[in-house]
Amino acid sequence: MGPEAKGKTYGERTNPSWNLSEFTNGKEWLLKEVQITGFSPMDQQMTFIRAVIERAPNLRTLVLKDYSPCEDCEQMGVLPRSERLPAERVYPKGKEDQGMKSDDEDRLSMLPDDVLLLILGRVDIATATRISILSTGWKHLPWLLRELTIDVREFLSVPPPNPIEVGHMDEAMVSLTRAAISFLATPRSESTITRLQLKLYLVNTYSDVIGPLRSQATEIGTLEDLDLAIVDEKEPDDCYKEEMRQQARTVDGFLSAYPITPLSFDVAPFLKELSLICGATVDHQGFKLSKVLRDTTSIQNLTLNFEGEKLWIKPEGKQLCTAFKKLRKLSLHGIFVEFDLLWMIVLLEAAPSVEIFDIEFKSCKEWQLKEVHVTGFSPMEQQIALIRAVMQRASNLQTIVLKDYQPCDDRDEIGALTRCERLPPERVFPKGKGEQDVAVEQLIRDMPDCNVQIIFGN
Repeated sequence: MGPEAKGKTYGERTNPSWNLSEFTNGKEWLLKEVQITGFSPMDQQMTFIRAVIERAPNLRTLVLKDYSPCEDCEQMGVLPRSERLPAERVYPKGKEDQGMKSDDEDRLSMLPDDVLLLILGRVDIATATRISILSTGWKHLPWLLRELTIDVREFLSVPPPNPIEVGHMDEAMVSLTRAAISFLATPRSESTITRLQLKLYLVNTYSDVIGPLRSQATEIGTLEDLDLAIVDEKEPDDCYKEEMRQQARTVDGFLSAYPITPLSFDVAPFLKELSLICGATVDHQGFKLSKVLRDTTSIQNLTLNFEGEKLWIKPEGKQLCTAFKKLRKLSLHGIFVEFDLLWMIVLLEAAPSVEIFDIEFKSCKEWQLKEVHVTGFSPMEQQIALIRAVMQRASNLQTIVLKDYQPCDDRDEIGALTRCERLPPERVFPKGKGEQDVAVEQLIRDMPDCNVQIIFGN
């Protein structure tokens, strides 16, 4: 091929126009490192690098290099690239070219904040915080991240201890708590954390700090969505059933003390029974049940209890089919008695495998009553009927204290007979153990599951 032909060929270079829209399968890239030789801050290169960073969630390292030296060019006396090409076509050599304003700033500070945030979002929060102190231009960036992962295992000593003892967990939780306070305790005026993945050990009393902190962050708008994982060093297959029950009780205690609404599960392939109970307030926004159950595929027994208040699940249909595919029993409790009910058909349509459908209606708000004191008690029919009615309606009732009338000093002075001497037995406070046992039997008759403590006082 002659010189003219070569010149013509190179002169007809055209931009590639590949159709990226064909790739819609959404598979995650496994790319971890990118090396670019011949880098210069041209628009094309910057656009390409940004696109790669945005699409590669596993990317950890980006290495930018200059062209390799050309010995022939030096021998021929050809001017170096920096002397014959515009600045945007040349590798940034010094700190000024690399966007560094002072000695403590790093080489990537030339990139805009949104790209730097994408980079920081690829590493754990401990690493991101350490990196941010290397550059004055980076110091504010970790507090602009909209998605955070705070994993207690990242705060273990390096190399991680083996085995991990309670003392190691305690030290890691001290550091995690500091990080959580730093990111959640103060309102963020510039950005809200849209999703926080929080992985922690439930040791000592750290939940008493993390729980209220999470609640406060949600209330002031710092945090929108929490993905909570209680970390255990044992794999589920290596745990005894009693160990898994204890872990479940620990998680239940944390969630009871510091409720998360809406709740969602990460991966729970062995979850077979689930009960969700909530008395929604007027301003409760509700949530999609399919989102809560998105990674659960083995639930067989599901209970939703609305406690007589408004429904806190949003209307759905086929989105529930995956989570409901193995459902055998569906219980809807605390349904306000005046609600229309045809919406329940949608749930049954999404769960054709259901064999038992359990519905419980509720006509009024649940009583918060916990303790009842009755002075002047006697086993009269009217009193027994009243106390039984209260016991049946007050599901939170714990204690009933039954007392006699207060002594009357004047009666003794005038010589009047005592109540037990002048009134029939059913009008008198039961004195001995036998009489008190009879009164208790009258009160709890036909209530085999009654756990109310009945105390006879003076």
